[in-house]
Amino acid sequence: MRVSEGPDDIAPTARAGRRARPAAAASSATLLADSMTTSKTFDVSFHGDGNGQARLVLQGELYLATAPVLAVNVIRACTNKPAEILIDLSALDYCDSSGLREFIRAAKLCAGNGTKLRVGGARGRVRRVFELTGIADVVGLEP
Repeated sequence: MRVSEGPDDIAPTARAGRRARPAAAASSATLLADSMTTSKTFDVSFHGDGNGQARLVLQGELYLATAPVLAVNVIRACTNKPAEILIDLSALDYCDSSGLREFIRAAKLCAGNGTKLRVGGARGRVRRVFELTGIADVVGLEP
């Protein structure tokens, strides 16, 4: 049995507070990350009526990798300072905390813009996540 006598006997990764990952684990983690970004789809349709109302229709799965798409579209919708923005969730199948964060940001942006935010159409698990986290009250989730 060998006893460590000092920091030079410790592997460089251990000294830095990290463990070395086997190559197989690293490659399987990469494959998992790649499959998560390519297998889930998300789309936002933007409709402006020219009379002070903008409508965003969300479709698919809203999560970490797709949340920026929603953020860009909310900013785009707010650019002309419409009286109202409606975000339709009837075709949204999944929403994680990253998506919820974007709804909070949208509510703040709209409030600062003088725009009324309406969020509706959530169903199933998506509605449940909004309700359990209290975000339903923050954004005024409608039926």
